[in-house]
Amino acid sequence: MSEAVRTYPSELPVVALRQIVVFPLTLQPLAVNRPASMESVNRALSGDRLLFLTLQNSDSAEDPEPDDVRRIGTIAAVRQMARAPNGGLHIIVEGLMRAKADVVTKNGTSLRATVNPLPEPAERTLEVDAYVRRLQELVERGLSIAAGLSQDLRGMVSGIDEPLRLSYLLANLLDMKGEEKQQILETDQLVAKLQAVATALSREISLLELKSKIESSTVRKEIKGKVNLKETPILEWTWKGVVLPTNADCRKKSADDQAAQLYVVWPRFPEAVRSQIIGYIWDTTAPVGTIVKSEKTATVTYVVVRSGPADLGKWLTERRNVAEDYRKIYGTAPDNPGMISLAIDSDDTSSSSESFFGAILFKKP
Repeated sequence: MSEAVRTYPSELPVVALRQIVVFPLTLQPLAVNRPASMESVNRALSGDRLLFLTLQNSDSAEDPEPDDVRRIGTIAAVRQMARAPNGGLHIIVEGLMRAKADVVTKNGTSLRATVNPLPEPAERTLEVDAYVRRLQELVERGLSIAAGLSQDLRGMVSGIDEPLRLSYLLANLLDMKGEEKQQILETDQLVAKLQAVATALSREISLLELKSKIESSTVRKEIKGKVNLKETPILEWTWKGVVLPTNADCRKKSADDQAAQLYVVWPRFPEAVRSQIIGYIWDTTAPVGTIVKSEKTATVTYVVVRSGPADLGKWLTERRNVAEDYRKIYGTAPDNPGMISLAIDSDDTSSSSESFFGAILFKKP
């Protein structure tokens, strides 16, 4: 019997997930450590092994209440379970169907939900087929750029003829924020799901170009005439550091490497002598708040925004008042910048560095 016509219990135990979205038609390993979640899993295991898995609104809620979880989630079956040494549970779940929780209640320490399946239309159209081909092309491109990606992914993607399954498989594999994945789950239109996955996959491929192994990498974007620092002096961006260059230090010419660099550039002629550049960086060693002129590039002044490995692997949002930083460094009010550039570097330390950037915006205070 297909999942489209399968019936499910009207009430299911709930597991609230932090920054994880389990999609239908996919397998997902989960580490379950919170008492409320463990109780829900144990209830499922003692019955039909079914759970309602849904995204938690805020990561800070250790013991979530009914209002702390999203109403659209996934009915999933627990396929495997093992007890962890720390007392928690390791489970593998199979997403079966998207569903909506009409009522969420708290029973003891755990949550339960009255759920209704949300069937998803999977009509094949020319637009759907075009997006499927686009996704297959993007996977091929990604595999050609990053040798470390599993070549099994090519076979998995080419072997999937169902667009909905393909969209959920790739969304599950991509490095996306929980909210982005939740939007893909919640949208009813298949084309919108495919489009969102294609956009995220394209972004991921672009970010691979910022990954360096020994050599440096730089991406530049002209912003001349597009940014007015008097109106929008706040630079906001998201980034994620993954690997820091070994023993790097922006204060030393011989170790001037950083895992992530965001430069705001005021071009002057001749460029190598008169340009003014502020580099917001994630350094390995120099303390946060350090402002220092680069010994390697005379036109660059570094501002250390992050330092060390404590926050590696996390998507972080940063905000800097570029106009204030310019006045502090150069002693005068800035004119409008002409370029921003992103870079990572590891050649001076003969090591490796890796980072990712997300949205970069100039905003009003």
